[in-house]
Amino acid sequence: ATWPKLTDNIRCFLIQHGPEQERRQFFSYTLCDFDNRKRHFSTKWYEKIHPNGEKFVRHWLLYSNKKGSLFCFCCLLFSTAKTNNFSEISKGFCDWKKLNPRVPEHENSNEHQRCYSDWKTLGKNLEEGKTMDSHLQRVINGEMKKWRDILKVIVDVILFCARNNLALRGTTEVIGQQNSGIFLNLIELISNYYPLVAEHIGPVKAKKTTTSYFSPRIQNELIELLG
Repeated sequence: ATWPKLTDNIRCFLIQHGPEQERRQFFSYTLCDFDNRKRHFSTKWYEKIHPNGEKFVRHWLLYSNKKGSLFCFCCLLFSTAKTNNFSEISKGFCDWKKLNPRVPEHENSNEHQRCYSDWKTLGKNLEEGKTMDSHLQRVINGEMKKWRDILKVIVDVILFCARNNLALRGTTEVIGQQNSGIFLNLIELISNYYPLVAEHIGPVKAKKTTTSYFSPRIQNELIELLG
């Protein structure tokens, strides 16, 4: 429900990341207007059981915590018809009494099967580098890896300070200056042995970039997430 406006790049990113299914024991209850009863979603709907007893995971089925509704991953990405709530980002499906037959009906619809096929085809092409903008995709993947590696260093430094009960910050928030604190000093120390970090902090020191992930706000967000 909080996805940005879909572009080709966003669509490719979501397919490479893959759908995330919310799995927990209890989901929020919803009051149904027609019979005034409270019902909720169950993770059993993530699986489809065939007549022969075989179980298949419905990877396409997503539950949104923000909306309290179900969505179809592939139809959100590829559907042009938008004929049902599963493919409407502003709606979603939350009529829990009618999960049967609505989920199987959607699953067997021509539009869903077309979108499912488009999802798997593009996913395979991205994996094999066969898309028309495969060069651009390689550049994007390289950037993603770079930022993941930089964030890993930042997270490791924060964890080191936390485990040793060390204050992260000094009297200045500028890396390379005196009294900049243990966090920034450790980042600078690592840059002496890790070219990627050195390449990252160079423009930060020269004030040629505003994206550093060194700020106190980012530190606090990472501490909260790690906690």
